[in-house]
Amino acid sequence: MSRSVALALKTLKEMGCAEFKDVDATVHFIETADLLFDIFNSRHSAAKGSKKAINSDNRDDIVNKLHEISKYLLELRTMDGKLLYTTRKFV
Repeated sequence: MSRSVALALKTLKEMGCAEFKDVDATVHFIETADLLFDIFNSRHSAAKGSKKAINSDNRDDIVNKLHEISKYLLELRTMDGKLLYTTRKFV
C-alpha cells in the first residue's frame, strides 16, 4: 500500500494492459491508505506534506483530510452493495 504501487498500477493501465483497465478504484484506495499511514506516522517537523508532524499550522488541513478519508472509508461497499463496515468480516 504505497504511492509506488499505485503509480505502477496506473502505468500498467496507461500502457494498455487489459488486466488493469478497471484499476482506478484500487489506485484510489491505495493512495488513500498511503495518505492515512503518512498522517499517522508523521512526527518530524522538517518533513513535507502529510509526513510533517501535526502542529498548529497544518492541524486544520490534516483534520479536513482525516474527515475526507473517514467519509470515503465509511462509503465503501461490497460487490452486492452492502456497506463494507457493516459486513461480518469487517467487524
